[in-house]
Amino acid sequence: MLKKWVPLSNLCLYISVISSLFVSFFLSNLIYNQIKGYKQAYSDIVVGNITWSDYFKDLDYLFIISFILSFFILFPVFVRFCNTFLGDKEISIRYSDSLAHSLLSFRVQFIFFIAAYVLAVGLFSKEYSKGYLIGVLLLAIGTSIVINNLKTSKNKDVIFKNILSSSVLIFFATVGIITAYFYFSDSHNVQNLKHVPLIAVLVSWTFYLMLTFVKPQSFNYLFTKVNLISQLFLPLLLLNYTNGFYFYDNKLVKIIPKKTEIIIGSIIALFIMYQIFHLMKRRSTNLDHWESTISTPSLIAVSLAVLYSTPIASTLLYDDFHMGEILLPWQQIFHFKQAYNVDFVSVQGLLGMLYSGINSVLYDGTIASFNYSLMVIPALIGIIIISIISKLYGKQWGLLYSVIYLPIASSTILSRFYLVIPIMLILFHPKIQKKLCITLWLWLSALHCFYNPTVGTALTLAILPFMIFKFVEMLQSKQDKQYIIDHKKAMFLAIIVHLIIACLLISPIIGTITFLLDNASSNTQAYGVPFFGNLQIVPDWFPQWFNSIEVNRLVWEAIRVGGWLGSLLLLFILLFKSIGEQKSQSNREFTFFLISFIIFLFMVIPYSMGRIDPVSMNRSGSVSLFCISGLLPFLLIFKHKYRMLSLGTVIFLGFTVGLGSIFVITDYSKYVEKEIKPISVPSQLALVDGKTIGLSHLGTIFVDQNRLDELIRIKDTMDGLLQDGETFADLSNRSLLYYLLEKKVPSLYSADYLAANESIQEKMIKHLEKENPPVVFIGPSIRHDGGPSSLRSYRVYRWFLEQGYQFYTAKNLQFLLRADRYEQMGLNKPLNQIAELKKVFSQKDMVFIPSIWGRNYANMSNRFSEIPIKRELEHVNQITNDANGWSHIVGDDPYLTWRFSSAIRGMDVDFVAFTIELQEQDQQGFRFQVYWDQDGIIREQNSFYFNGNEGTFLLPMGSDPSWLLNENINYIRLDVDGLKEPFKIKNIKYLKLIR
Repeated sequence: MLKKWVPLSNLCLYISVISSLFVSFFLSNLIYNQIKGYKQAYSDIVVGNITWSDYFKDLDYLFIISFILSFFILFPVFVRFCNTFLGDKEISIRYSDSLAHSLLSFRVQFIFFIAAYVLAVGLFSKEYSKGYLIGVLLLAIGTSIVINNLKTSKNKDVIFKNILSSSVLIFFATVGIITAYFYFSDSHNVQNLKHVPLIAVLVSWTFYLMLTFVKPQSFNYLFTKVNLISQLFLPLLLLNYTNGFYFYDNKLVKIIPKKTEIIIGSIIALFIMYQIFHLMKRRSTNLDHWESTISTPSLIAVSLAVLYSTPIASTLLYDDFHMGEILLPWQQIFHFKQAYNVDFVSVQGLLGMLYSGINSVLYDGTIASFNYSLMVIPALIGIIIISIISKLYGKQWGLLYSVIYLPIASSTILSRFYLVIPIMLILFHPKIQKKLCITLWLWLSALHCFYNPTVGTALTLAILPFMIFKFVEMLQSKQDKQYIIDHKKAMFLAIIVHLIIACLLISPIIGTITFLLDNASSNTQAYGVPFFGNLQIVPDWFPQWFNSIEVNRLVWEAIRVGGWLGSLLLLFILLFKSIGEQKSQSNREFTFFLISFIIFLFMVIPYSMGRIDPVSMNRSGSVSLFCISGLLPFLLIFKHKYRMLSLGTVIFLGFTVGLGSIFVITDYSKYVEKEIKPISVPSQLALVDGKTIGLSHLGTIFVDQNRLDELIRIKDTMDGLLQDGETFADLSNRSLLYYLLEKKVPSLYSADYLAANESIQEKMIKHLEKENPPVVFIGPSIRHDGGPSSLRSYRVYRWFLEQGYQFYTAKNLQFLLRADRYEQMGLNKPLNQIAELKKVFSQKDMVFIPSIWGRNYANMSNRFSEIPIKRELEHVNQITNDANGWSHIVGDDPYLTWRFSSAIRGMDVDFVAFTIELQEQDQQGFRFQVYWDQDGIIREQNSFYFNGNEGTFLLPMGSDPSWLLNENINYIRLDVDGLKEPFKIKNIKYLKLIR
């Protein structure tokens, strides 16, 4: 039955795909036009980029999902239609037998792969050396021609592969020698030696070709010797990871921990020893088994060299928020014994643990050395990927993948997807045993969910159908049943061990699930950059081929979003083709592979479309790069086990990886220039040893003097405010300060920006109640799209002020101090406390936030308690009422002032809601400004603006300290500016946020 919906010919397939794409785009565009005027719904008082702009965030998701679902529905319909009218008619291209055979040769496929790669890079990149790439292409063509004319019984593809692999090893061996030379030399000028690796490759390549003609019987001997000898120098490439050379103050300065040099040096020595034994063992390797001449340490060394990137001059050039996110996990969990995702949440998952752990184990654990761990983690992931590929698919694939795909697959932009490729390689290998596969899935899924809860959960659930299939298949297999019976004691013991481990990990598991639930909805709705927003532009470096901004944007998005979207549609198309093929074990597993990754790509849509950073590949682009560097090549390698790659597939792979490479810039023509390259230090940075100023976690680092002065002021002030064993809370989003000052995070999350909704804020408050920190650091602060903490994490901010924390300032730093700490220090309550707090917490322009919250007041009314307050309209300025009760503005300063029958406390009423009704829709837009009195006087500083429209408004009065701390509020005034239409103000409510 299903075969009727499977394309009978490629012609039918092409027509169906093109038709489905056009109609799907048309339908999704219709949906877009219908819903683009809708408004986003919220169930909590969340603040983020989306709320500031009142953008309908679901529009992004609905547009892309409607396109995908339309394609999924239409494609089989068009296939059925084409099958009916076209049958199995095919576009036939006849080749001669010799041409058909040559098109399937590795030589020709490699040439077309490189040609496609060159085309993609040439079209889209301004950074790459096109001449270098074209030279590689011409060299491959010339070599293929020469080898094709050889009169030999040897497999000509094998000879080509040998020359190619040997050239790669010679290239990197030469780079390794140059690396060692620069490392131990006083000079680091690479200009004279930057072309040496290329020259070495050209010389060896030429010599190989000559030898195949002049003395072909010696080729095997020479090839083996050159391969084995060149690998002796590959471990020297690891010296890059001790590159602590800085060009500072017109001289070369070396800063690298001795421990690091010893560890890396020992690894290099072990690798060289291994290579020597490998050389002695493989001296007589047969030509047809060339892979055995390449050792695993050599593949690791090449991979590490490919992934190396020059560190930045100073990690303090990053911001304290993101640095703290990554550096804190190891310190908080191992030094302060905080339970993972129970006492301390690592928002980066285990990735943060890896970064901070490598920094502590391999380097000196300081902020200064952290920039090295940033390049080590991608390298370690690369080693894992290459080791798995080499083990499961052979070293040929390992070497090719390391040079071509690995720079993309292990780039930092794919950090959240690092474990997807290894898991995919292992679980979907055709020869893996069923019982082992299920066990590995459980362990790898647990690890992946801890590593990155979002991507890990998506992949775990996506592969679940395949694991159920494996489990059912195992139960139905007599052999597997017998194995279980024969080993029932061992199986029972294994289950008990797994249950014990699960019990030990139950708290972190629950914490991780809670983290996912807490961050799943309202947080993500307020967070991110909209896909259809005005901020989205094409980066300057990207080709601007057309005069139309929209068309150039379409080209850009065709890569950034089209990479993963096209991969998803390709998987769906292949799924239909797979259904129509003859059933077999391999076909069933391939079908499940397609299903699993269709589900996976669909499940990561909230991630890929959640935040689409302008002029960046972040988020959506990173999913596309994963598809280009991991999913697509593995998909086609997986298929390659059962059929030969077509020429079109090879061209497709070459073009896509060429596209992907332009975003990570792996230009081998400039490769030597980045090896042991001195790091240029900006002139404004000073070299400081943190130990000399009491900041040992700072390390020996280059730092801007103003930044250093601020850190010293923070350290000195904190020393005076905190007693031994005490810590502080943070409302400044400067998480790095916990690490720098070696203090425990007391609030579950290290930054208030991360507390975006009620669930997270209440958890933070529970931890704060337990820890009761005497000091809160509030400024200078880092503000992202959430605004001040009085809006982003209102409940936490209010809790501190409710507990009586007092404002304190010293050395241009701002703090809140617990009341008893104020007394212990002999401080008097500052007379200007509210004015100082307003500088930190008040937001003068609320833009759309009151409107958005008010529009959703019905969804969140259960969060508030309405306070009955008597009031009277005391004064109306330049506003008149007609007989029907409509208010008309008659001047330039219209406002209404209400007087409360008795004074109210800001803590008792921290929100005010009202509704405005317009006689006719206002087309020009207008603004409100709300005032309140202090000491009976209404002042400009006690007010904020917000955008107006017809509907309900929810005003966060308590977000301003001059309201929240005000014990005697008598008046509230509402200005209506720029409104031309008659209006009514009604349903005024005075509210207290209770949950």
